[in-house]
Amino acid sequence: MASNAVTNMLPAFQNAKDQEHCYIDCPNDLPYSLNGVECFFVTPGTFTIPYPVQRELEAETKDFSFNNLFDCLPLISRVGFDVSAKKISYTSKLTAQKLKRKIFESHGYPVGYTGPGIFGTDPNQSALARTVFAYAKAKKADADGICAGRHVTTEWPREQGKDWRVVCTNQAGELQYVNPNTLEPAAWENFGSINPAFSGSMSSAKPAVDPKTGETFTVLYTPGMWYTNYKIVSIGPNDDRNPPGEVVCTVSGPGSIVHSLAVTPNYIILALFPFKRVMAVQDSVLNMFKFDRLRVTMFYVINRKTKKHVGVFRAPAVYSLSLVNAYEDKDAIHVDMTTYESDDVHATLQPSPYATPPPSGTLSRFSLNDAANGQGPPPSEASSPFAGSTKLVYNLELPTMNPRWRTRKHRFVYGCSVLGKNRWWTRIVKIDLDHPESPAAVWSQPHHFPSTLLFVPDPSGDSREDQGHLVTYVFSSQLGKSYLLVLNAERLQEVTKVELPQVVPLAFSGGAYARRAPKSSSSKSSTTSTPVNSADPSPALPHKNPRNGTVTSQQSDSPSLPASFGDKSPAVDSGKPDQRPPEREDGPGRAGVPESEQV
Repeated sequence: MASNAVTNMLPAFQNAKDQEHCYIDCPNDLPYSLNGVECFFVTPGTFTIPYPVQRELEAETKDFSFNNLFDCLPLISRVGFDVSAKKISYTSKLTAQKLKRKIFESHGYPVGYTGPGIFGTDPNQSALARTVFAYAKAKKADADGICAGRHVTTEWPREQGKDWRVVCTNQAGELQYVNPNTLEPAAWENFGSINPAFSGSMSSAKPAVDPKTGETFTVLYTPGMWYTNYKIVSIGPNDDRNPPGEVVCTVSGPGSIVHSLAVTPNYIILALFPFKRVMAVQDSVLNMFKFDRLRVTMFYVINRKTKKHVGVFRAPAVYSLSLVNAYEDKDAIHVDMTTYESDDVHATLQPSPYATPPPSGTLSRFSLNDAANGQGPPPSEASSPFAGSTKLVYNLELPTMNPRWRTRKHRFVYGCSVLGKNRWWTRIVKIDLDHPESPAAVWSQPHHFPSTLLFVPDPSGDSREDQGHLVTYVFSSQLGKSYLLVLNAERLQEVTKVELPQVVPLAFSGGAYARRAPKSSSSKSSTTSTPVNSADPSPALPHKNPRNGTVTSQQSDSPSLPASFGDKSPAVDSGKPDQRPPEREDGPGRAGVPESEQV
């Protein structure tokens, strides 16, 4: 039975394909609060790339396989809700096709794509290429020539007068701008092309956003042998400086893998986990670092107003992939994140149902007491105070919360957990932090495996933290199919299930949502999965690559973003009128408005 259960999971770890935009009937009425909501998810899309090998007598086909789920070439998907028509729209797109072609031609990762660009995959290169050319610069002229599948956001800062953006990120400081209508990669750039002061070969894959000011923060760094300089940078929501953004502060600390930052109204908190820099092969992130259980986790506190480093705190040796929230309480800062005792979790994040089950995460709270004492950083890390550490909830993964409660004290956390001897998450739980000893609510169904949870708050309610809905993809190993699941966030009651036209690989990289008037689908057929065909395609979408100035053109089958989308340079005149996406029902983006109302 166990073997059959694992075999039945195989479709969730197989290469996906593009799915044309289609409308799908909902079996239940949809809540009006979801009307016009569009949800974006980025998931693994390509797990293996077959390539031919010529032998003496006959040709042979081999597979280049990605060894880590963070490295699989991404699939971005969008779900839109049309409440009046009682339908959802669905479309998906593979966003690294040019990179896939290069891997096919090179029988592995080509020179210049290794190092920070790969998290834990063997690039299938010679030892010479791994060591000597690990940091060679590749000419990535195409928007779909990078692997940006670690995170997706709709809160990326926009220029004045430009429409909202969908941006995918990775740990190598690369940004892929995606057309929200077609999901076609429109352009790409790195942080250095945004602002020359934003240098660094690595970055936090998930930017931090202040929901009140609209500022976006991330950390950039180039790993050093003993110590590393971490640049905390910020970009405003409509930053008209030239170049935009600024370096808030530079902190010197031990080398670490940084996945995200914590932000409160007055502080930025950088967590550095105990790693040693490895001198050996440097063809991937995991080969650069080794976890050291004898060292401690460090928390660095930066004052947002003075832009100075004001404190350092120590904590037990842990590792984290997901930060939930941070908030201030009098003179203390509390940081909630899921933690592991080591980085062994990476060894289990293999794109196969036969892999060792990943260890269960623990929701932990670190309290940085007297963080605002104004005394500045201590003379050495050894003399820094210890942060309070509390384990709140065991067996919790993919945590999320109401985004409107970011940077302030929260009560509810949602996530996935493993039940019994299952290898992957089998239930969705709601945790009440006032009573964390047992879940406040649970959704579970045998042989059904949920993915990343996206909390969509009710736009009309800001009084209750659990007022909204959870949206996720679920894979049924019994049926070999995926479906969209919408749950009421208060009690985790099912609102609707909608079978999708394709299997969506298990998602773990987070999601984003936007809100705008839905396109009418009343004239479409009510049959399940009705393709949408555009009779009047828009002009090609020109863009200028920020690194080399090369202008390319990509055809779009629906109204596209502005021609200068993702680029500071003037748009290339295509000779045709500019066509933009339909106007949002809430008008232009503005600072101080949560993500659900920003776009």
